[in-house]
Amino acid sequence: MIFDSDEPISEMFWRGYEQYLPAPYDQIRLIPVLRRMRQLHFAAWCAVQTDERQFQSTFPDWGNATYWRQLHSELESGIIELERGRS
Repeated sequence: MIFDSDEPISEMFWRGYEQYLPAPYDQIRLIPVLRRMRQLHFAAWCAVQTDERQFQSTFPDWGNATYWRQLHSELESGIIELERGRS
């Protein structure tokens, strides 16, 4: 175990965070939405970068069938997670 404590890591994180700033607990619900936005933004950025010289060597799996299946699966599970959070 990394930490020698029975306290959950998330609680330790927020306790440490609050030493500097008040924790934005009302904004935590936005994390899944922002994560999906980041994934879509990255995919769009990659689409623009494909003609760059080093792109293929840096991101060799971008754009193949496995990449798109994985992205689709992650986005779909994110939508399910968000729908669950609404109810």
